[in-house]
Amino acid sequence: EHMQLIRRSELARRFGMTPVGFSKMAARSAGFPAPIKTGDNRQSAVFYDAAEVEAWIEARKARQIEEVAAEVA
Repeated sequence: EHMQLIRRSELARRFGMTPVGFSKMAARSAGFPAPIKTGDNRQSAVFYDAAEVEAWIEARKARQIEEVAAEVA
């Protein structure tokens, strides 16, 4: 199975953020997948592995559910 890449701009749109806001969120968020750049200059396109992002989202959701359960208990 091959890796599915998704552009940073598309991920930002899906998260409801600007590309800059998304980049800041990704940098601050522990364990967020590392970006994959197509070149070495600033204008190079930035992609993410879609499966890694999905796994990060699922782990974050699971962690939040555990935290809520702990608060209720």
